[in-house]
This record gives sequence, C-alpha cells and structure tokens, in this order.
Amino acid sequence: MEIAAQIYQKMVANILDRLADKQKIKVALSEQAGAKLLEHCTKDLSNGGRGIGNQLEAWLINPLARALFDQDVKEGTQITITDIEMQDDVPTARLVVG
Repeated sequence: MEIAAQIYQKMVANILDRLADKQKIKVALSEQAGAKLLEHCTKDLSNGGRGIGNQLEAWLINPLARALFDQDVKEGTQITITDIEMQDDVPTARLVVG
C-alpha cells in the first residue's frame, strides 16, 4: 500500500503540473477530495500502477476536464477541487474557482 500511495502521489503531481504548465491553470486538491481520490485509486491494486492511472483518469482527469469546460475556466485561474463524487453514475469534481 505504501508503494501504491507513492505511485498515486507521483501521478497526481504529474497531472496537476502538466495542467499548470500547458494550460496555466493551477489546481489543488482539498484534503477531503485527496482522501477520496486516494481511496478510489488504491482500493484494487491487481493492475498495479496501470490500475491507479486508469482510476485517476476516471476519478480526476475526466471529471476535472468536464468541470473546467462547464465553468469556462480561463488561463491563469487557480482552482481547488473540494470534492469528488458520483452523480448519475458518473464521477464528478466539485471546484472552487478563484
């Protein structure tokens, strides 16, 4: 589990760093959102790091992309993901923009 948590942390950092570098959008995870995301990404480690990456895509990348598009977030914005939850069987990111 310790190694899985390290893999998770590195992958999340890479995703958020890439977003900051390419889109100039700074994203932070609240403690609650980070804990939920870690739980979802590490509950089944049968696929190792690839499984963590797949879960990050489902629980972070896709919901974040939808939220950024829906809220028309512009370059230079700072965002905090306050929660990640299921809505209508789809993972959804709740954002605070500003």
